[in-house]
Amino acid sequence: MELNDLERAVLEKLFAGDHPSFPALRAQLARVRVLERTFSGVGFFSDLIVPEEVAPARIGKDAVWFGDVFADFEGLAHGATFVVRIAEGRLEMLEGSTVDEPWPPEGTSFQLPLRGAAAHLRPARVTPHPRSAKLPLDEVLRGSSRPPGVPVEATAPTRRPLLAGDVDAVDQDGG
Repeated sequence: MELNDLERAVLEKLFAGDHPSFPALRAQLARVRVLERTFSGVGFFSDLIVPEEVAPARIGKDAVWFGDVFADFEGLAHGATFVVRIAEGRLEMLEGSTVDEPWPPEGTSFQLPLRGAAAHLRPARVTPHPRSAKLPLDEVLRGSSRPPGVPVEATAPTRRPLLAGDVDAVDQDGG
């Protein structure tokens, strides 16, 4: 199925910058398809697929989570935030979530305001450490797998990569 208006607007905004990997990711937007869209009540997960003939983006990791886009929705006090998973240089998943509010109904008007600083990527494995921080885009694409100063043994695998604010919710058994 095709991207909906929200998904397309979010992905276009995510890759509007001038990072060297963004032209390839923007090229993927013309051909990306949604395999499945799952709603959780407070957000959604859209599984994406890009045809093999479309060139992958060159990134320094097998998989990363990237996101710095926020949306204001009519009727939501806190809006929503979005992250995209890029695996092997290809768009793989888009996730949107609200903060303590139900996801708005389809067709609710939205705006993507300018917020925050430079784009950040989250590693595919999250470090459940109090000093964990968002990593600069260039640092993550070079292959850094954890925030500076965090020892390797502090890195715990999780069922899914976590977002900022989820650090305390890490599945400590690693499974």
